[in-house]
Amino acid sequence: MTTTTPLISDIIKSLRAVGSTNTKRYIIEQNSNNEALRLLFYATYDGAVNFWIKADKDTKTNGTGVITAELIQDILAVLNCRVFTGNAAREYLAGLLQRLTQPEADVIICMINRDLDCKTSTSIANGVWKNLIREFPVMLAEKFNEKNAKIFYAAEHAKKKMIVQAKKDGGRAEAAVQSDGSVRVCSRNGNELAVFDHFSYLYPFAGHMVDGELVAYNPDGTPMDRKTSNGIYTKMVRGTATESEVASMRFIIWDMVPLADFYSGVYSCA
Repeated sequence: MTTTTPLISDIIKSLRAVGSTNTKRYIIEQNSNNEALRLLFYATYDGAVNFWIKADKDTKTNGTGVITAELIQDILAVLNCRVFTGNAAREYLAGLLQRLTQPEADVIICMINRDLDCKTSTSIANGVWKNLIREFPVMLAEKFNEKNAKIFYAAEHAKKKMIVQAKKDGGRAEAAVQSDGSVRVCSRNGNELAVFDHFSYLYPFAGHMVDGELVAYNPDGTPMDRKTSNGIYTKMVRGTATESEVASMRFIIWDMVPLADFYSGVYSCA
């Protein structure tokens, strides 16, 4: 008796059809040996991956091809590694999609646009394939309430006072400054931003993850309005910002953590 490996589009369809987290996990577990499915989740949700382009969700195809592990590996090698960029990358993707059936092409489109639309979390994927998707442990704010307000009330009488810094409603950024001084800037989700080496001045913080926000400023030193500033930030995430737009960004630093501690998710400051 032979078994047929399910099409990737059929697996995604089955995930979309159920609401239970446990059922979704069960479906993925039953297909955990499918290397194409594993790579699909990695390519879609790992912040270290960036395809640098968006895919048209209305693309129509009439091919006969199906998604394989080799196909996803090829996409990663070409787009994530920027072998092709801009129009060349779009032409490469368009040609690849036309070789696939419509359901399979639709899944690749979702992958390129970083959402499989099946409501499966990173924790589910990492529960099936250990450490498949790198989690980006940024600190986030909580709503102010009486419970967490006690910390602030206690600080009024503590010897060690709190330091308060204004948030300027910019785009969250994490700059990984390597030992050689090179800088990789990411969004709060771990998606790499196109920065044209503009933040190389952070080299004195080598070995640390610099945490803060990006805010665009005019040539006269005044901050741009929030809509314009965050629009440039969004273009940086998509890889479409110009070098002059990136140069308008200032890195407002809040904190820095040793890289090893950042990726472990635990930092004990003395």
